[in-house]
Amino acid sequence: MLKLVDVSFAFGKNQLLHHLDLQLLPGEAVWLQGPNASGKTTLLNIIATIIPRFIHGNFSGQVFWQDTNLHELNFPQIATVLGFLRQHPQQQLFFPKVEQELAFGPENLRKPAEEILATMEEVCNQLQINSLLQVETAKLSFGQKKLVALAANLMLKAPILLLDEPAVGISTNNLHLIKQVLLKEKERGKILVIADHLPVWYDLADRILPMSELR
Repeated sequence: MLKLVDVSFAFGKNQLLHHLDLQLLPGEAVWLQGPNASGKTTLLNIIATIIPRFIHGNFSGQVFWQDTNLHELNFPQIATVLGFLRQHPQQQLFFPKVEQELAFGPENLRKPAEEILATMEEVCNQLQINSLLQVETAKLSFGQKKLVALAANLMLKAPILLLDEPAVGISTNNLHLIKQVLLKEKERGKILVIADHLPVWYDLADRILPMSELR
């Protein structure tokens, strides 16, 4: 279970979250709904522990996975618990080739080479990016970068996946593909937290949480 306990956050006088309590069960997809600047990304950053590690403000509260306080873990430990697909995928692509990008996470966690290759084949088949493995990441289109960044997250097999505006800037075909993959991940027990202002997640979300009700 992912549990947020009495979470509050403010930038100066701008109160973005106020005494929020939230519980998410394995296999549950939650859609954080609201316009830009409504606090969706802020909430994802708190779950991912980016707030308050790197983004400072008036923060209080706790975030638990099972009985572990995520804010007490280091980043290699966090990577085993959650993945985070950012709104701008180029911010999380660091290697020259797609194949290197996908292999880095599990290699860093010392996964066996055979396991990494098997996972890469499965993930690439799901997202239909096999043909991109030897392509330079800098030459990918925006939609392709988003697929590769999602694939890199899936390589780690973390039980939680955060997605920030995943439908923005991609084609209808790629959105359909992402939805199919997320549905499979959900069926496997992964918790999905989707922050998106576009009204395209009704068929996947188990719960819709308007940000206006969480502030």
